[in-house]
Amino acid sequence: MSNVVPWFAAEEIYANNFTAANGSPALSVRSALGSLIIKETLSITDEETVFQIQENPYLQFFIGLKSFQNEAPFDSSLMTHFRKRITSIDIANVSENLLKQYRKILEEREQLVKKKKIAVKHLPPRVQLQKSLKA
Repeated sequence: MSNVVPWFAAEEIYANNFTAANGSPALSVRSALGSLIIKETLSITDEETVFQIQENPYLQFFIGLKSFQNEAPFDSSLMTHFRKRITSIDIANVSENLLKQYRKILEEREQLVKKKKIAVKHLPPRVQLQKSLKA
């Protein structure tokens, strides 16, 4: 899933929430948005989210950590700040970019099928269904 989320687009949107004023550097959008995605996907509290990330190397990779670490990547109180900085409009913009990416992938695959470069059986089920409905 980490390869699917358009982190670059989210980073641009997230950066607009900060000023050049002094202060602690912000965590990356991958840490912030990734943590919120984990929280909502697992339907858990902020504290449980940080604990799950601390215990799970896959979740640490998902939020952009380079290697496994035993300590919590951030305090659970930062989850509140993540929610304030990443608005529903921001999420909608990231979702829109994600959909554009997905549509582009589907179009590229469809072109490959038309050129007979890949077999239909290697396409996702939705595309296979669309193909059978067109036939």
